[in-house]
Amino acid sequence: MQDPTLSMDRSGTSLTSWLETIAITLAAVALCFWARPADPFFLGAGFPWLIFAPALLALRYGVVQGVVSTGLLLAAWVIAGERGMIEGVFPKLYFLGTLILVMVCGQFCSVWQTRLRRLDYVYRQLDGRIATLTRRHYLMRLSHDRLEQDLIGRPMTLRSALAEVRRLISEGAGQALPGAPQLMRLLVQSCQLEVAGLHRAAAGSIDPVAAARIGEPGSLRSDDPLVRACLETGALAHVQTQGAADAGSAYLAVAPACDGEGRTLAVLAVEQMPFFSLHEENLQTLSVLLGYYADGIGRITAGQVIRELMPACPLPFAEELVRLHRIWMTVRVPTTLIGLQFGNHPERDAYAEALRRNIRDLDMVWEIQGDAGLVFAVMLPLSGRAAVDGYLTRIEGLLRDKFGKTLDAARVIPYVVQLDDERPAITLMLLLEHCGVKP
Repeated sequence: MQDPTLSMDRSGTSLTSWLETIAITLAAVALCFWARPADPFFLGAGFPWLIFAPALLALRYGVVQGVVSTGLLLAAWVIAGERGMIEGVFPKLYFLGTLILVMVCGQFCSVWQTRLRRLDYVYRQLDGRIATLTRRHYLMRLSHDRLEQDLIGRPMTLRSALAEVRRLISEGAGQALPGAPQLMRLLVQSCQLEVAGLHRAAAGSIDPVAAARIGEPGSLRSDDPLVRACLETGALAHVQTQGAADAGSAYLAVAPACDGEGRTLAVLAVEQMPFFSLHEENLQTLSVLLGYYADGIGRITAGQVIRELMPACPLPFAEELVRLHRIWMTVRVPTTLIGLQFGNHPERDAYAEALRRNIRDLDMVWEIQGDAGLVFAVMLPLSGRAAVDGYLTRIEGLLRDKFGKTLDAARVIPYVVQLDDERPAITLMLLLEHCGVKP
């Protein structure tokens, strides 16, 4: 790569430098001839003042200009001698000393010009980087402000919301709509609802009186176009649905809570919510939470299907797998299963205990002691490929920090499968076969 200093304009090669070289040299010669006509070169004086001209030019522009100025002094000597203005022998040592001084001054000039050009180049580079960093910092600040506003408006993540739904279902077991008031408060926090009611659905009819509500919603209007569209399609209907706005619905959105078998257990009718919250992502979150809630209520039947194929599978693990598979089938939010097979290693139990202590709240683990050794079947809800890579990097960092081992060195082999359109029981069996476990 070419040195950037070589591509820059050199001040010593400009037209101005040559004009100044000629003008300063001739002016110095004329001044000396005027001040000391008999000895203009100051050969008989204590100091040869005339050589200041080429020395200063060499210091300012470089060796070439200094040599040219010395040549002009030499030409002035020759011309003055031919015209009889000066007498004496040609002073060889005078001009030789002048030439050497000019070369020294010119070399000094060249060194410092090179340094200055390099410093100027570095300064320009740093100035450009500072400008780039300033723009990036400004964008980062805007992004931070946006994230802060989103956090204020939605302080609960989808993961924590699903964990809260699971908890309130378990605490309200045996009720028709377990934890319905708590569910409404959760929906307010996650989806910014202002006025809404959760109505129980049973035997093909919907209770017009809300089992749980936020604000002061009215009785459910069963003939409302959004309510009819919701019940007919079994999916969320909102004012942006084709034809809904023209039909004059009293609701902004109506969402069903349907379990995995397609039964509608409840209907949420939203009358008021902020305008900026009525977007696809927020409505999708609403559908996910209601579907997860409904699956939690009717989870036993679906979970027992997996238990029949794999009797050792914990029921909570099987139920959660079915719910997450339904989320994938409904709104295409992925869930990943990771099998961690612990090989024969003297510290295998210590590795397993370290990973066991670092399981996240929403993740579920099925520990299997099979013929091939210990296996952890880890379920990562609502996690795609990027989250899986982050999880494996995190557990490998944990092993490296505590034991100084990588996954390969600790003989921990990960196997990854993702829930797809296949039945969840088959996906789980495929994972176990990879890990050497017989279901």
